[in-house]
Amino acid sequence: MRLFHHDARSLGPTSRHRTLEVASQALALTEQGDRIQMPKQLQGLYPMVTRHFRRAGLEPTQDVIWGMELSHTACQGIQSLSCHSFGQKEHEFFPDPQRLEATRLLANRSKVMRLVTELGLSMPETICLNPDDATAEARIRAFPMPCWFQPERTSTDAGVHYQGLLEVILMAVSSRLPVTPAASADP
Repeated sequence: MRLFHHDARSLGPTSRHRTLEVASQALALTEQGDRIQMPKQLQGLYPMVTRHFRRAGLEPTQDVIWGMELSHTACQGIQSLSCHSFGQKEHEFFPDPQRLEATRLLANRSKVMRLVTELGLSMPETICLNPDDATAEARIRAFPMPCWFQPERTSTDAGVHYQGLLEVILMAVSSRLPVTPAASADP
């Protein structure tokens, strides 16, 4: 069992949004059998976040301690501290020289994927389509089916559904794909 302690406050002043972002990135790296500490103010969002992760093929832990205080109680039964564990006091319980590097990676949107890759974790394949993307249809056709599909971009998991038929997806996005000019029969 690993303990994920990811207190974003150790990064300096943080907004509620930034705290949620760091916490959800840490949660995505967990597996069943791990334990994670999360800020109490995120408890109401936890069901939505875990539902979204499950739809994407991840299985985050359900062993959550709501509070960021690192105590002996939180560490009970822990064999190792995840290298993603950081905060102001974890070194008193588990010395970890990778703490600062893990903090930097987890807190950086563009580098968290590198961390996922280095850990050998599976990450769901995702494609985002722009209305002017001439290769959109080919990219959709090459995407592995079945998949989770969200026809509209939103900040929630609303509208995401399991889809196994390529034709249904193409029909749903066809009005937003660029029109490919047909070959002209005129000389």
